Amino acid sequence: MFGSILCQKCGSRRRERVCPKCGYDACLIRLSVEGKYVRIYHDKSGRTLAFTDAFQTLANINAEIKANTFDVRDWLQPAIQEQKFSNKYLAWLKQKKIEADKGRFSKQTYKLYETYYRCHYKPLYDLDVRDIKLRHLQEFVNDLNGLSDKYTKNLLDCLKTFFRWLNRWEKLEMPIMPEVEVVISEPQHAITYEEQVEAIKNFPDKHQDIMFFYRETGLRVGEVCAVQVRDLDLANGKILIQRTYSGYELVEKTKGKNKKWIPLSELAYSIAAKHADKRFGNEFLFINPNTGKGYKPSFLRQLWYRHGVKGLKLYEATRHSCQRSFRSEPFSVVKSEPPCPRDWPISPPSFPTFPRSL
Repeated sequence: MFGSILCQKCGSRRRERVCPKCGYDACLIRLSVEGKYVRIYHDKSGRTLAFTDAFQTLANINAEIKANTFDVRDWLQPAIQEQKFSNKYLAWLKQKKIEADKGRFSKQTYKLYETYYRCHYKPLYDLDVRDIKLRHLQEFVNDLNGLSDKYTKNLLDCLKTFFRWLNRWEKLEMPIMPEVEVVISEPQHAITYEEQVEAIKNFPDKHQDIMFFYRETGLRVGEVCAVQVRDLDLANGKILIQRTYSGYELVEKTKGKNKKWIPLSELAYSIAAKHADKRFGNEFLFINPNTGKGYKPSFLRQLWYRHGVKGLKLYEATRHSCQRSFRSEPFSVVKSEPPCPRDWPISPPSFPTFPRSL
């Protein structure tokens, strides 16, 4: 076997748990590398070597020497610290932060990755990323308590993305990930057009327009809040969907990362024309009377919680229900009489009023 186990304090050779000369318990490993002695004080997890640990570490080093994979730098303390999960993950987060600041990555997803690291990945902090295997990840999953299967899968998906990055940048072998089957215990619900209209009529009058427009277009809540006056093409009865909210940040792309023109129904056209009157450019189409600024998705969700159908999520009552109605009755969305109790001042041009294709 190459190398010797010595006492860290007096330097004498060690064959016992405690040094017989000085009574010290910590050890070091001395190796001759390219004609020079190198001393190793820690195992790859960064833990100081006791005698049993030193013996096992020396055996691992000799196995690497025999397999021609030994690199002494992997066993020195700076390299050990660099390879720890905590340091590698923070390096990955730093790269994601740069991408998020430049608009190439979702800021909301970046915040989630930060939360996962801070709240859930602590058992992995001190592990060497090169040594993380399926058993480590399965133990990590087994120790998670009180989390849904969906949230657990999100944690694993984040780890999978992290290890893919390591694989691309450092040629690190991808570990096998544990399998988590997501069972949706609550099926999504949908309500009829008439039920949606009745629910929106329970809202304060000053907030009904954006809710009716939201319902008519089948947009996501972040997309309807992000619509600006310049996105409208009233002459042709359509609107360009090209931005959304990611958390509280306005981003110039949609969740699908594409721009799309969608036609406006009679009611949606009337609402858009009313709110765009004598307004131009990048002003938000819908202004929240409570704040004098554009609506935020969280505000609409709170409104729905207070005034909408109890037990039904906002996206189920609008986007999901809108999709269901489009599939079952593709031309029934546009009504001959607008359900909103106002008299609209502007009549739409004669163009096909097909619902959005989803």
